[in-house]
Amino acid sequence: MEKGRRITHYLISIVFFVCMVMVLVFGLMKPRHNQIPYQIFSGMVIAWIAMTILFVVCKFLQKKLSSGQTTGIFVTLSILWGILILLAGIFCRNNPQSFYDYGICYDAAYEFATTGSLSNASYFAFHPHNWKCVYVLSVIFQIGMKVGFSDPYYFLILVRLVLMEGTLYSCRYLLRKEDEEKPSDTGLFLICTVMLCLPIYAYGQAFYTDSISACVPMIGFALIRYAYGDVRKKWVKYLLYFAGGMVIGFGCIMKITAAIPVIAIAFYLVIFRSRKNAIKEAGVPVILVTFGILVMYLGSELVCSSHSWYQEGKNAGEPAISFVALGLKGDGSYIENQEFKNALAAQGSRDAMEEFSIAYIHENAGNFLDLDHVRRKMQTNYASGNLGASDFANYPYEGENNLLNELFYSYGTLYWYGCKYCLIYQFQLYLVMLLGGIVYLYDIYRKKKPDPWMVIAPLSFIGCFVFLFFWEANNRQLYNQMPVLILGYVVSMGYIGNRRRISK
Repeated sequence: MEKGRRITHYLISIVFFVCMVMVLVFGLMKPRHNQIPYQIFSGMVIAWIAMTILFVVCKFLQKKLSSGQTTGIFVTLSILWGILILLAGIFCRNNPQSFYDYGICYDAAYEFATTGSLSNASYFAFHPHNWKCVYVLSVIFQIGMKVGFSDPYYFLILVRLVLMEGTLYSCRYLLRKEDEEKPSDTGLFLICTVMLCLPIYAYGQAFYTDSISACVPMIGFALIRYAYGDVRKKWVKYLLYFAGGMVIGFGCIMKITAAIPVIAIAFYLVIFRSRKNAIKEAGVPVILVTFGILVMYLGSELVCSSHSWYQEGKNAGEPAISFVALGLKGDGSYIENQEFKNALAAQGSRDAMEEFSIAYIHENAGNFLDLDHVRRKMQTNYASGNLGASDFANYPYEGENNLLNELFYSYGTLYWYGCKYCLIYQFQLYLVMLLGGIVYLYDIYRKKKPDPWMVIAPLSFIGCFVFLFFWEANNRQLYNQMPVLILGYVVSMGYIGNRRRISK
C-alpha cells in the first residue's frame, strides 16, 4: 500500500477512535431515562460475549452446510423477521398522534390522497422539508386504495416491509467479497443482528424522513455494485447505474444525512481504489449515478414546487441554521430549547429567523466546547435508549396494552427495560467496531489489503458524529445510519473472528 494511503488510514482510524471513545465514555457515564451506568456497561460486555458465541455458531453452520442450505436459512429467518414487523404494525394500529411531526404528516398525506387538498398547509409553509415525504406517502396511500385497501395504512406496512427486506438483502450482497461468487460467510450473523435490533419493529409502520431514508441508500449501493461486477450487457449496466443513482437520490431528499455513507463510499473509491485507467472505468458509472441523483432531486423539486405552501416554505420557512443554533444550548435538544423554537416561529420571515438564529449562535458559542455541554449532548445523541423509536411507534397515550406499547411508550411498564436493552445493543455495536478497528489498523501497519467496509463504516460514523456535534441533539437521527453501522459491526466481528490475512 502506498505511503499516502497508509497515512490516510491512520488518520481515519485516529479520528474514529476518538469519536467512538467519546461516545462510549460520555454515553456510559450517565445514560438517559434513569438507566444505571454499571448495568449498561456490564450488559454491553455480556452482550458482546453472547453475540460472539452467536457469531461462532453462525460461522460453524455456514461451514458445515452448503451454500444453498445457508441461503435457505437466511431466507427463512428474513421471512420470520418480516412477519414480526407485519404483526407489530397490525397489532399496534391506531390514530398516529403520539409524535407531533409524523402525526401531522400522516394525516396530511391521507387527506391529500383522498381530497387533493390540505387543511393545515401552514405547517408545511414552516417545515417545507417534510412536504416531499408527505407527497410520496400520499401516492402510496392512493395506490393502496386503488388496489383494494380500504385502510391504506396496511398497504403502507407492506411497502415498508418490501423496502426493509430489500435493505437486508442488499446488505447481505454488499458483504460479499469482490473476488468471491458465493454469499458472504457472515450472512447468517447479519440477519440475526438485524432481528435483534428492537427499534426496527417500532419503526416498521412509519414512513417519515428518518425511517424511510434508512432503507434506500443500501439498495442503491447494491444496484450499482451488481451492475459493476455481475452484469455483462452494457445497456442493463447503464440502466442499473441510473436506477441506483435515483434510489440514492430519493434517500437523500427524504433526509440529507442519508448522504453520509454515500460520501464515505465515494471517499473510499477515490482514495483507496485508484489505479491505472480508473478514471476511464469510473467515468460512465459516475455520470449515470450522478444523473440519476439529479433527476430525482430536480423531479421532486418540480413536483413539490407546484404547491404554494412549498414555495412559501422555501421563502419563509424554518432555515437550516436554526437547527445548529438549537444544538448549542443545554443538551442541544428541542425539549431544552423550546423557548428558542417558539421565539423563532414568532419572527415572521425567513431572513428574520436566520438573523435570530445567528444571534443565538453568537450568544451561546462559548458553550460549544464546554465539557458539560459536550457530555450532555453526547448522552442525548447516543444514550437515549431506543433510537427515537418512541417517536415513530405512534402508540396512543391511552389505549391497548400491547408489548411494543409497553416497551416504547414513555409511561409503559416495560419502557425502562426496553431502553436498557436498546442501549446495551447499541453500545455493543460500538464496542465491537472499536475493537475491530484496532485489529484492522494493525493489519494496515503490516501492509495488508484494505477491506472496504472497515473503511466505509468508520468514515460514516465520523460523518454522523460531526453532523450531530453541530446539529440539534436527537437520538432519532441515528436510525437512518443503522444499516451501515450494522454492516460495520458484522464486518468487524468477522474481521476479529476470521483473522484472515490477505497479502497486498
